[in-house]
Amino acid sequence: MADSDAVIDFDKSGFVELRVVASSTIKVTKSWNHYWVILGGSSLFFYKTAMDVEPKFTIEAKGCNVEAEEGDKKKASKKNVLVVKIGDDQYDFSTSSSDDRDSWCNKLKEASSKAPQPAPEKEKIKKKKQSMMFRAKKTMAGKAATSGAGKGLMKRLADEDTMMLLTSMKAVITKDSNKKKADEIENDIVKIAVKSYMLVENKTLPSDAFLAVDGPLRTSFELLSKIFDNQHRVQPNVLDDAFKKVEGNLQKAEKVLCDLLLPHLKPKSINRIRNVFGYLGSARFLKEVFLDDELEDEVHDLVKAMEYYTQFHHYREHEKEKKKDGKK
Repeated sequence: MADSDAVIDFDKSGFVELRVVASSTIKVTKSWNHYWVILGGSSLFFYKTAMDVEPKFTIEAKGCNVEAEEGDKKKASKKNVLVVKIGDDQYDFSTSSSDDRDSWCNKLKEASSKAPQPAPEKEKIKKKKQSMMFRAKKTMAGKAATSGAGKGLMKRLADEDTMMLLTSMKAVITKDSNKKKADEIENDIVKIAVKSYMLVENKTLPSDAFLAVDGPLRTSFELLSKIFDNQHRVQPNVLDDAFKKVEGNLQKAEKVLCDLLLPHLKPKSINRIRNVFGYLGSARFLKEVFLDDELEDEVHDLVKAMEYYTQFHHYREHEKEKKKDGKK
């Protein structure tokens, strides 16, 4: 969570989608709606955005029953669903990943025996007044990110190693799952990349701020390369530990990126980040892909793209440091 939110005393927070199936206090909805949720004690506070000071509404979860809904993933309209029942009331949560769903499940089970808490105090974030030009550029970025033009812009903005990585990653997802899933992940990455570019272009964020994401990404890529080269020479438990380390580093990258973009993007965009990392960053997914003999060629290309990305970005950061030292 971003430090600027200044939230005090909470047990968990994050973006979720909510569907109110039955409630004595809140309007029942058939549709799913995005909220930033803070859990404190047994109280759930729902905000339209992470920047809001006052919650839109509160749900008291004391005595709740919580279950993770499995079902048929191909037929389900939402994945990673959590069913929360409080007496005759029912609230369905949808999270960005199964790990996030399980985390909410555990925290809500703990909350069921806790006492209610008042809403946490949040400092109001003062936003700079946006110029007409900035708003126009932001609108253009939004349109570009949601159209075929976004991919064209991505190709112009990204360097060769990044595009190679994206292409190889898409090939693996297509063969492991299907083209629809590969397109979904690619579109999420393109939309986040374009919007991040506009934040840098308008000087809302410095470009160097994103280097904090690059560190754990590079560490993950280096470890995955070692796994690929040595998977047939090490014990299964060693591989499991290695995949868990990769998962941990990718979770760090996800957190840094979400915290960085949280004050500037809508919940739907933040959920795109969680969707990408939730799918690609799971130790379970990585293990299935890397140990699948039928995917050996695709994974080989992906690993080579990772190695190229790692070497190139290490060189680029080294050159930047040399320039900085030269100016001192």
